[in-house]
Amino acid sequence: MTDEVKLTPKQELFCLAYTGEAKFNATQAARIAEYNGTESSIRVTGHDLLTNTNVKKRIKQLTEQRLRDAGYQTDRVVKELCDMAFSDITRFIDEHGKIGIDPPNQPTAAIKELKWKDGKIGEIKLHAKCNAIEMLSKLLGMDSGKELHDITIMVSDGCEV
Repeated sequence: MTDEVKLTPKQELFCLAYTGEAKFNATQAARIAEYNGTESSIRVTGHDLLTNTNVKKRIKQLTEQRLRDAGYQTDRVVKELCDMAFSDITRFIDEHGKIGIDPPNQPTAAIKELKWKDGKIGEIKLHAKCNAIEMLSKLLGMDSGKELHDITIMVSDGCEV
């Protein structure tokens, strides 16, 4: 840990749980850290802890350490999540309505699934943008978005989007 962050033992446990077992769920992390109360009050406690400057710093330290331990560079993870979060389905369709992939010019990390038809790409499915935005927001310590379903386009004898 580079910068020493002053936390109570319960706050430290919350941070460890939040970045570990609770998988970035503040309510679950507060429960693991043995904060008491009703479900509603534990949810508020979790939210309040996430707004605490020292808790945010510690969560950032722990997240970066876990990424390093796993062999990831924070900037690489952020780039991959940005590729998913800010992908545009139209970048995968040419002016003739055909699906195409040009890896140097397109964020291929955004692609969740490809389905082939007659030796060509017939369907492309991108990762859900809001899920990537939520993950990115949590990683960067920002408020998160809401869940969104995956985007799918199908092409047959022309273009159906």
